Amino acid sequence: MKPVTPQPAPRAGNVLAFPSAEARPARREAVPSEARGEILLFLGVRYERLPEPEVAPVPRRRHS
Repeated sequence: MKPVTPQPAPRAGNVLAFPSAEARPARREAVPSEARGEILLFLGVRYERLPEPEVAPVPRRRHS
């Protein structure tokens, strides 16, 4: 039998440094009458509901 070798723990994610203000491109000032976008929170997780399994009904016992 082959010995079990310990595996490294899976990484939960990466931490990325946000670039400083000097490294980011300059943005123009918005005109007050201009429409603005909305920020939506995206967690990167997709939830799907799986179809219900089709199960045959269990036969019931008859009582006499």
